[in-house]
Amino acid sequence: MHITTVTAQKWTLPLREPFIIAQRHAVEAQNVLVRISSYDGEFEGVGASAPVQYVTGESIESVITDVERYAEAVAVHPRHSLDSYLDLAHEVLSGKPAARAGVEIALYDLWAKSLSINLLVHFGGRASTLVTDLTLPISDPKVAFDRARAAAHVGYGQLKVKVGSPNGVEDDILMLTAVIKGAPDVKIRIDANQAYNTADAIVFSRRAYEISSNIELIEQPVDKQDVQGLAEVKRSAQLPIFADEAACSIDQVRALIKLNAVDGINVKLMKCGIKMAQEIIEVCQNNNIKLMLGCMLETELGIAAACTLAAGTNAFDYIDLDSHNLLKPVSNIHNACFEQICDKIMVHEHNITGWGISVDQQ
Repeated sequence: MHITTVTAQKWTLPLREPFIIAQRHAVEAQNVLVRISSYDGEFEGVGASAPVQYVTGESIESVITDVERYAEAVAVHPRHSLDSYLDLAHEVLSGKPAARAGVEIALYDLWAKSLSINLLVHFGGRASTLVTDLTLPISDPKVAFDRARAAAHVGYGQLKVKVGSPNGVEDDILMLTAVIKGAPDVKIRIDANQAYNTADAIVFSRRAYEISSNIELIEQPVDKQDVQGLAEVKRSAQLPIFADEAACSIDQVRALIKLNAVDGINVKLMKCGIKMAQEIIEVCQNNNIKLMLGCMLETELGIAAACTLAAGTNAFDYIDLDSHNLLKPVSNIHNACFEQICDKIMVHEHNITGWGISVDQQ
């Protein structure tokens, strides 16, 4: 595999409606489109990065700059295999996980296309169907009720409910109660996005447990730096506690496991890339830690990569790969890798190389 061109550019797509969580209020999905071409121009790999400042410290501008640094390194130190190009990405983009993820996705895409390799099979080929939840942002109870009822009506069996109202735990409980009333038979995953201090997190977890037996877990209830607080919540809560923002690297995951601070880890390609995600899977499986695969407002391209890894490995207990459903429909993305039917993401096993996504320039 010989690379001649690596480029990056801003790629912004509007959301169907504002996405409100404890840490941000988004009206568009801000991604970076990464293109990597082979020496003869016959094949092009595409990747996407979706940086989130409060999670990894990266921005659209920093990702573009970092991908350009990788392009310079490729020009100075040409490689000849996928693994060697991945190693170079880890060298050049150390500490820049969203940028590295975009490069890795593009590298795998180029490699698979040039050699006619099915990436689903490459990652293990263990499943052809994934079931994702649908995320409900923070809202007032009436809106939350309507959204939950509509999601259940079209077939969603799992909902991720964002909490962390600026008005505190009481408002979150009211919204959660409305969701459960709107979709009483649906499984609920709660995501606080670091909204609580330790005491409030414990109060919320106990009250959530009392509200419904359909609640499966609570994700990142406290600040990502407060791993001791996270461990205290885990000891006190009757619901499984997952880490997200506190688990952006293999070293952080190992530290959380050593402290017995979590029951599970939410893995996201934008936090660690494909290569490190595989390392995290192995560590968690060896320590009986549950796994979720999540997303950060990626486009269909990023979701396709995550779906392929998830279906290939079949390693994840929970799938949260729904950000493509939050986007307004656009005409410049063709998705041949999977089709979304209600909450089922179908990953086709045959005749697909790369991620099965082609992106026409806007």
